This record gives sequence, C-alpha cells and structure tokens, in this order.
Amino acid sequence: AKTHLAEELRRDFAPYFGSRGVPTRVLRTGQPLLIPVVTDEHYASTSRSPRHEALLRGLGSHSYLCVPLSARGRFLGAVTLVHSDEGYEYDQDDVAFAQQLCACASLAVDNALLYRQAQRAIQLRDELMGIVSHDLRNPIGVLQMALTLMQSSDREGQTRSFDSLFAKMDRALKRMTKLISDLLDLSSIEGGHLRLSVRDVMSDEFFQ
Repeated sequence: AKTHLAEELRRDFAPYFGSRGVPTRVLRTGQPLLIPVVTDEHYASTSRSPRHEALLRGLGSHSYLCVPLSARGRFLGAVTLVHSDEGYEYDQDDVAFAQQLCACASLAVDNALLYRQAQRAIQLRDELMGIVSHDLRNPIGVLQMALTLMQSSDREGQTRSFDSLFAKMDRALKRMTKLISDLLDLSSIEGGHLRLSVRDVMSDEFFQ
C-alpha cells in the first residue's frame, strides 16, 4: 500500500554525497547504521524539505537499518530496511544478517559491472579493429596498385614513373608501420607496460 511513497522517495529524493540522510552517512563511513526506534528528531534531522519529511513519515517507519554494499574496496550503494510494526525493533542480529545478505548482493552487482565492462571493452576493440582495418586497407591498396603498374609497365625509359610509384609505396609502408605501432602502443597501455620518454622541450617545438 505504501509502494508509491517509496517510489516517490527514490525518484525525487535519491541520496547523494552532499545530501542529508542515513544512506549518505552510511556511504561516507562505510559502516552500517541501526536506528532501533525512529523518533521525530530523526525525521527532522534527515529530511531535506517539508515534502521529504512528509513522505518519510507517510511510510510509518518505526525501526530503521541501513547497510552498505561494497566489493573490492569500493562502495556500490546502500540497502535500507524499514519496519513499520511498532512491536518490532531491529537489533544487532538483524545487522549481522543484513551484512551477510548485502555481501552476496555486492558480489552479484560487482560481477555484473565487471561483465558490462568486459562487454564494453570487446565492443571498443571491435570498433577499433574496424577503424584500423579500414585505415590499413588504403595503404595496402596503394601498394597493390603500384605493384600492378610496375609489373605491367615497360621499365625502360620509365625511371620517373617508377620513382613516383616507389615514393607512393614508401608513404604507404610508413603509414602502415605507424598504424601497427599505434596498435602495439594501445596494447602496452592496456597491459600497463607503456614506457614514457620524458624530456624537457621548448614550447616552439610544438609549432614546427
């Protein structure tokens, strides 16, 4: 019956690091926070506006527990548990259970994020290979055309034409070499093995 109130809170008053509220405090400290009995002072100290306080009170929270989600040393979020029955108060046993539950949830969320990152990396790799293959196809085409012309031409008296073809082939080979070198550098960056050559330069070198 109160799902719409929780949805309004999530939509209009989602926690962020500069906001007031228990989830924000939990995210900052990384420690669970237990409020066995929610009081008027809690509503006043954690609400951001009269409407926010009205929504919190509308939920009828009697006991409150917030536990962080964390994996591999970083916080992924927080889980909030609210009990509206005045005959029940969360205690340390509930905190321990919630932490175990959140540990499993954190692992699932972290695995999902890692999978999404891996899929994105594969997508970027495929996009890069598509661009590189297109860029490599142009100089390869130049080489093939130049070789075809050289094979079909009479070499006697064609020194100037051959010099022009050789120059085109040389530029194409340098372009291919540069693209392959960039690919190797990218692989080194991803593997954390790229070495930088640091030196002092004059600013006018950048404009030459």
